[in-house]
Amino acid sequence: MKQTHRKGRTLRFEPLEARALLAVWSGGEAAAAAGEAMPGSASPPAGQRIGDLYISSTYDIDGDGFIGPGDSALLSGGWFASAGGEGWNPACDLDGDGFIGPGDYAVISAYWFQGCEGLPDGTKSYGIYPDDLSNWDLSEDDTSKIGAENGTLTFDARKGGLEAVCPYGGFGGNIRVSAEFKATKRYVGLSAGIELAVQDSGECYYASFQSSEAVLYYVGSDGQMTELASDTISLDYLKTYSIWAQITGGQIACGIGENTLVSAYDSRLSGGKIGFRAVSGVDTFTDIRIERNPEPTEVTPTHEYVTVTYGQGSFGYAAFPDVCRLDDGRLMAVFYAGYGHVSHPNTDYPNGGRICMVYSRDDGRTWTAPKTIADTGYDDRDPSVVQLADGRILCNFFALTPDGVSGERLVTKVTESSDGGQTWSEPVTVYEGYAVSSPIRVLSNGTLLMPLYRQANDTAWGAVGLSYDQGVTWEKPAAIPRNGFRLDAETDVIERQDGSLYAIQRYEMAYSVSNDGGKTWSSSRSVGFHGQCPYLYRAPNGVVVMALREELSTTQTTIRVSLDDCKTWSKPIIVDDVPGAYASIAGRLDGSLLILYYEDGSGSNILARCFTVDDFGNVEWKLL
Repeated sequence: MKQTHRKGRTLRFEPLEARALLAVWSGGEAAAAAGEAMPGSASPPAGQRIGDLYISSTYDIDGDGFIGPGDSALLSGGWFASAGGEGWNPACDLDGDGFIGPGDYAVISAYWFQGCEGLPDGTKSYGIYPDDLSNWDLSEDDTSKIGAENGTLTFDARKGGLEAVCPYGGFGGNIRVSAEFKATKRYVGLSAGIELAVQDSGECYYASFQSSEAVLYYVGSDGQMTELASDTISLDYLKTYSIWAQITGGQIACGIGENTLVSAYDSRLSGGKIGFRAVSGVDTFTDIRIERNPEPTEVTPTHEYVTVTYGQGSFGYAAFPDVCRLDDGRLMAVFYAGYGHVSHPNTDYPNGGRICMVYSRDDGRTWTAPKTIADTGYDDRDPSVVQLADGRILCNFFALTPDGVSGERLVTKVTESSDGGQTWSEPVTVYEGYAVSSPIRVLSNGTLLMPLYRQANDTAWGAVGLSYDQGVTWEKPAAIPRNGFRLDAETDVIERQDGSLYAIQRYEMAYSVSNDGGKTWSSSRSVGFHGQCPYLYRAPNGVVVMALREELSTTQTTIRVSLDDCKTWSKPIIVDDVPGAYASIAGRLDGSLLILYYEDGSGSNILARCFTVDDFGNVEWKLL
C-alpha cells in the first residue's frame, strides 16, 4: 500500500525587494510605494525617543515627540475648517467631530508640554530604530555578533544562537511586533524570529521563521523550548519578508504579510518586553514597529488533511490514536508508537511499543511534538483518553506481555494525570486477560464504563468493566453474549437518549444492548455489515457517528451515521483510502467534528480531517 504523507501548507511568499515601505510615524500610518529599491530605515521615526524606541501620538501633530506650540500652530492654520473643506487637515481633528476648533485646542491643552510617553495609550504608536545597543539586553557582549546601525538590527549567528531584548517594558500585555526580515548569509539553515512577553526570568514566547517551517514556542526560564504550533512554509535567503508576531487575549500568532501562519493559545505569560533571536547565519531586522491591543487573528483554513504526528518521530510507526478535549480548551491525542504493527521488546527497542501524547491549542490545525506517557517494557498499545469532572485525565491501554506459555498475554492498564498531562502515574493493571481499544465512557449517572474484549482458544467476545468510584476500583468484567459469533470485539459503547447502553463489536459488527447500566447485556446481533475498530460519537445535534475500518473497493477508513440512536446506520462515507482507521472523534469549538486515524504500513502517520453532519445525516468535509 502506497503511503500518503500530508502535512500543512507549502506557501511561497512574494519577497518585498521590489517595493518600498515609507513609515509615516505621526499618526502611526504606513504608505507603500512600488517599483523602488528597499530603502531600509534611513532616518529615525518621529516622536519621543527613549533609547532606540520612538513613541509618537495622534496628539503630537508636528511629530516632535512633545505637545506644545508647534502643535498649536498647526491647529491655528486650519482653524474652523470642516471635514472635506478648504484647509482641512484630519490630523488636527483630535476630538473627531469633523471640525477644527476649540474642542481640538482643549485636547491639546490637556496635555500641554508633555512628552508622548505620558499620553493615553490609545493615541500612541511605536517604532524601534536600532542604532545604539548600549541599553539593550544582549546574549553576547561582543557587538561584532549583534550590531545596530541606521535602524538595522544585525545578528551574526554562524557560531551560535543570539538574542537581543529591547529594554522598554511599557507596551502592555497585548501587542503586535512587525519587522522586515532578511537572511543575508547561508549557514546550516535559515532560523530567526521575534520574541514576545519576555520576562526577567528569561521566559518568553518565540515566533521562529525557518527555511521550511514557522514555529511558535514557549521558552522556559531554563531555556527549554516547548513547541506550541507549527506549519510548513518556504523561505529563501537574500529576500526580505514582512514578518510579525502578536499576543492578544492568550492567543499567540505569527505570520508573513497578510498571512497568519500559525496560532496557539497559552496563558502562561503576559506583559514583559519584546526581543529578537537568530539561530544560524547572518540575519537583519529593520522597520520594527509595535502595535498595542491588536485584534485576534485566525489561520485561514487550507488543509484537507492534517498530519497530527509522523511515524518517523515515533520509532517509525504511529497508530491507534484517540482524542479528547480537555477542560482548558486544548485537544489531547494519545497514540501508539512502535517500529511496526506489533513491537515486542528487542535489542534495538528494549522497551517495545510505548504510549505517546500530543496537544493542539488551535482546534486541531497544528500539534505539539510527541511526549511519552507510558512505557512499561512490553508492547503497550491501543491507548484512549478521557478527562473526568474532577480534572483527572485517564489513559487506558493494553499490553502484550510474554507469559512463557501461549507466547503473549493481554493486560489492560490505566495511567492518570492530575496536572493537565504534565506528569503521569505509573500504569496500574486493571484487568488481566482483557484488551481495550476504546476510551472509558462516563455515563450520565457518573459511572465509568471501560469497553473490553477477550480472546480464548478459538473464539473471542466483548465485555465491559464498571467503576462506581471514579476509577479507584473496577468491577469484574460483564461479558456480552456473543450468540455464536466470533467477536474480536474492539468493543465501544454509547449511552442512548433513553438511558440504555449500545455496544458495537468487530468483525461481523454485532451490537448488544444493556438496560441496567452495563451489568447485563442482550445477545449480540448483526448490524448487517462487516467492519473493524468501531468508535461511537454523538454530535451536538444528537446524530450518532460511527467511525470504522471497512473493506469496500479497498480497505478504507469510513464513517456511518445514525439518525435513530443506533437502530439503523447509513451507507459508508469514505474518510480516506488508507486502511489504518482506529479512528477517534472530538468536537471543535465552531461545532464541526475532528476525526483522527492512522495510515498503516511502514512509516505510518496519524492524520486528521474535519467535517460537519447535519440533522439529516449529510456530511460535509471542511478545511483545517
